[in-house]
Amino acid sequence: MSAPGSEGEFARRLTQAIQQRGLSLARLRHRLQERGLSVSEASLSYWCTGRSRPARNRSREIVRALEEILETEAGWLVSHMPQPGGSHTLAKVLNRRELLEQARQEFQLASSVDWRFLSVHYRAVIDEQRRRHTTQTWAMVQAISAHARGWSVVVEGNDGYSRATALGLARINREVRVAEDLTVVEFQLDHSVERGGRVLLGHEMAFDGDSPQSNAMGYALKQQIDQLVLEVTFEGEMPREIGLSTHHPVDQSVTLHPDLLYRGEHGVQAVLRNAVAGLHEISWQW
Repeated sequence: MSAPGSEGEFARRLTQAIQQRGLSLARLRHRLQERGLSVSEASLSYWCTGRSRPARNRSREIVRALEEILETEAGWLVSHMPQPGGSHTLAKVLNRRELLEQARQEFQLASSVDWRFLSVHYRAVIDEQRRRHTTQTWAMVQAISAHARGWSVVVEGNDGYSRATALGLARINREVRVAEDLTVVEFQLDHSVERGGRVLLGHEMAFDGDSPQSNAMGYALKQQIDQLVLEVTFEGEMPREIGLSTHHPVDQSVTLHPDLLYRGEHGVQAVLRNAVAGLHEISWQW
C-alpha cells in the first residue's frame, strides 16, 4: 500500500476513478465549473499522468469536489495529495530567504546577490539512523558586481546543525546568531573576484545525532541556472520509495520528474538541466 503523498499513487487513483465513471476530462472540467471551481483541462491531464500534483490550498477544495463527482470514498484522493509541513517546504525556504535578507542588512553580511549561479552540485548524506549527517554544496558562479568576495547561508538550530566547514578557496568569516534557533554563516574568499570572473564556491554543513529523521533534501533556486545536480547517499538501508519534484513559487504547483532520478546501490542522483527557479527536492519514504 502506498504511503500518503507518494509519487504515483494520486495519479493512479484519479485515472482509475475517471475511467470507472466514464467521464472525459472536458466533461470533468465542466462539472467542476458548475461548482464554481476553475481548473484547466491540461492540469487535469497532468494530474492523471503524474506530470504534476495538486498542491495549493485551492487545489484541495478541487480534489474534494472530484471525489464527490467521481463518487469515491471521502479522502480517497485527498489523502494522496502532497503533504504539508515537510522538512523542505517551499514556504519554509521562502521564509529563510526573508530572514537572510533581514540579517544581511542588519549585520552587513555578504550576500549571494553578488553572484550569478551557473551550476550547483548539492549532496546530502543520510546516516544509518535515517538522520541527516552532512550536506555539501559546490557552486560555479560568476561575479556580477565589482569585488565580489563572500556569501551567506542560513541554518536552523532545530535541524540539528552542528558546524560549518569552508571548502576549496573559501573560509568562514563569521557566524551570526540572529534568533534562538537561527544562525547565519558568512563565507568568504581570500581575494575578491572582479565583475565577470568565475569561481567555484564550496561549503559543508554537519548535523549532530539529535537531528530529526529526514525524509527529504532540497535546493532552492532564485533564478534559472544551467545545471543543478542533487545527490543523496544513504549510509544505511535504501528507502523503499524515492521521488524527485520541483515546487514552483509563482503558482505553488508541483512538477514530478520520475525520469530524471537515477538510483544506485547506496544512493540516488538527479541532474536537472536549465533548472528553473523554485525548490527542487528529492523525497523518500522508509
